[in-house]
Amino acid sequence: MSPLTSFLVPFLNISWSVSQSGQFPAHLCSLNTLKLLYFCENYIFGEISREIGNWTSLEELVIYSNNLTGTIPASIRELKHLRVILAGVNSFTGPIRTT
Repeated sequence: MSPLTSFLVPFLNISWSVSQSGQFPAHLCSLNTLKLLYFCENYIFGEISREIGNWTSLEELVIYSNNLTGTIPASIRELKHLRVILAGVNSFTGPIRTT
């Protein structure tokens, strides 16, 4: 379990950080109280975990300008409070899966 999971984190901004690189940090998906995630203009690559559906309180997902690939997981449809998603300037392919 990540040390972050012991906190009620409503907002997380990890943007414009030269030191942030590597794969999308799947352990962040355990922060189910997260409402706003700004994770843009970094050097993050790889696919978004299907565990993103665990962010049931998420309202804004800002992940533009990284090196993310693959499809956006169908589990994003579980995010009933999501009203903003900015995911451009990545290399996503295909539609959001329905299954």
